[in-house]
Amino acid sequence: MPYEKPLALAVFNFDGETLCKKLGSMNPYYGMLLGQLNMFCNAGMMLEAIDGNVTVAIDDITEDSPRFYLTAQVKNKDFMNGAENWGDGLATLGMLCQRVEGNNYLLQTKENKVYLGVRDDMLYFASDYDVAKAGGRFSSLKDGSTLKSQAEGKLFYLSIDIDKLKESPLAKSSLASKGESAKEVLNYLDRLNISMGQNKSAQLEVTTKQKISDIIKMNLKK
Repeated sequence: MPYEKPLALAVFNFDGETLCKKLGSMNPYYGMLLGQLNMFCNAGMMLEAIDGNVTVAIDDITEDSPRFYLTAQVKNKDFMNGAENWGDGLATLGMLCQRVEGNNYLLQTKENKVYLGVRDDMLYFASDYDVAKAGGRFSSLKDGSTLKSQAEGKLFYLSIDIDKLKESPLAKSSLASKGESAKEVLNYLDRLNISMGQNKSAQLEVTTKQKISDIIKMNLKK
């Protein structure tokens, strides 16, 4: 099932209203920009409504576009008012917008497409329709999962699956120029985790597929 073990998963806390106010006080043109965005698809209202955890999961990176979902807790759904008319404004930007089913909408350009909508108190964007229909709840942070326990209570959490990363087109092309030694090092690694706790201290953790002592012994024998 997709997104059970994503290539990358990030979780962070976001206060959209406070951020928008700060940006507006720093640059008066920001308010004008939000106004323009609201004319097309209520994007400014959408940003201000986010209040709580934001989760971004990338399941795979293909040569065309990544498979992903993003969910964000929102304190209101006012930005969805008039969503059925977004197509008129977005068409001027070369983008198609249409209701797919229920509260799911499709945004599409010539190259890419993304589904968005709101379910309960959760705003979601997803590259796959099955995830969109589930309201972005193909969550890798399900109860009892290792990722959920590691992300719990963190201001920021990022976890990267090294094996999946190695198989992505971008990593393959990069590793091709690094030689076999770089590939060999990555073969020992399982996940890379970066987190920031409530005390704002950052932590970097690299987990390996075998004990460090066993890896050292194997390399000493070579």
